[in-house]
Amino acid sequence: MQIYWALWAVALAVFMAAATWIEYNAIVRRIDGANGFILLMVGIGCAMSLPLGGAIAWYYAGFTAAAEVVLITGAGLGAAFWASLHWLGARARQRR
Repeated sequence: MQIYWALWAVALAVFMAAATWIEYNAIVRRIDGANGFILLMVGIGCAMSLPLGGAIAWYYAGFTAAAEVVLITGAGLGAAFWASLHWLGARARQRR
């Protein structure tokens, strides 16, 4: 179960980091229009993986473990999304 959760968490972190990097490059190159869209779509896609990940964890480890995995992963994903938005917002204000 630990390996499953670690792989899932790493995959979500890689997706969020890639989306943040793409948005940061758009800010640096002063590309206007739809900035933040990629980060939003990746965030929604990662959030949509929570029920599937919870169902897989429930099948292998039971409801309690699945609830813990989904809550911890969801909280981490939300924190990463919030941190990315605020960091990118600060970079965008700096570039003006």
